Amino acid sequence: MAFDPLEIHHTFARYNAWMNEKLLASCSTLSDEARKQPLSIPFGSLHGVWNHLMVGDHLWLGRFENSKLPFEFLGLEMELYSDWDELRGARVALDEHIGRFAESLTIERLDSDLHWISATNPTPRISPFVTTLAHFWNHQTHHRGQITATMELLGLDCGVTDLLALPGVIAR
Repeated sequence: MAFDPLEIHHTFARYNAWMNEKLLASCSTLSDEARKQPLSIPFGSLHGVWNHLMVGDHLWLGRFENSKLPFEFLGLEMELYSDWDELRGARVALDEHIGRFAESLTIERLDSDLHWISATNPTPRISPFVTTLAHFWNHQTHHRGQITATMELLGLDCGVTDLLALPGVIAR
């Protein structure tokens, strides 16, 4: 089978949605107090990491799609959703958006440059689109690693998180 450079991004979008769905379901078994319990982790709590992941994904999608943020950016630690059910619903909707975005990619887009401005150091930047897109997928995985480690600290089993466990990745 010939390598399709777009397919890896379609797979990453599916993996992103699949993992978030699994982790959100597991985190939903915790009380709000447990999800918001102050811990010595990035973004202060499990709830805080989920909010940061939402902020980061919106920032990158805005850059990729040249669109305005659906909120006023106040920092990487800002809380977009204090209510867990709202956060969970917004996460599912955002993952659907990410899936549509990944499906819309073209080879020409992957081969282009992205002109963007950092949220924390507002200097204009240019980077290869495909490298920046790889950062987007990696950023999600990095923070889901923090989420799964925190879940385990709180007594939850996050289950298998391997990309190769994504349904449809390994032909049987």
